[in-house]
Amino acid sequence: MKKILFITNSEYGQANVILATAYELIIRGCEVHIASHESQSHVSGNSIPNRISDLNRGDNGIIPDEMKPMVFHPIRAVSMMEAIARNGTVQTFGEFSHGTGAKEALRMYRQIFDILCPWEPAEYREGVSSCVEIIKAVKPDLVVNDNLCNMAQDACALVSRRFIILSPNSFKEFVTPVQPHLFGLLRAPAYV
Repeated sequence: MKKILFITNSEYGQANVILATAYELIIRGCEVHIASHESQSHVSGNSIPNRISDLNRGDNGIIPDEMKPMVFHPIRAVSMMEAIARNGTVQTFGEFSHGTGAKEALRMYRQIFDILCPWEPAEYREGVSSCVEIIKAVKPDLVVNDNLCNMAQDACALVSRRFIILSPNSFKEFVTPVQPHLFGLLRAPAYV
């Protein structure tokens, strides 16, 4: 039985693909562990531990009795959306939407660093440390990281663990063709 550790942000957009894949692997006989933040989702108020309990209970489909239930491991850090909201960058998911044109693009580009890494340095280090402890405790055969969970990727680097990325995005968002003179940035939509 393969032991797989998923590490994800708690926001639904990122966690949904992790939970769906974890469920499929459970019914195929894998031992699944999921590490995430315990915070409430801004979408429905339902936390990742509750969603894992729902899956284990069979609310979204029967898990055979002989299979081990998913195990939740809390990451000691505030979630990405909580940190973004605390920093005042945006308060709700709706504020991520923007209009068209250069003015709107510049408005969003000014916020990109605050959105992609909103934690204070000490918080981020604590989150990475927590992920390292989880990886060492679980001793997984495979680590699967959410593409926006940078804490997990840094933790894997610290313990020299190879990992794979699972994302709700397509391959196109990760691979930008290298073009001379930054011509790739002149296309619409531009890659950041």
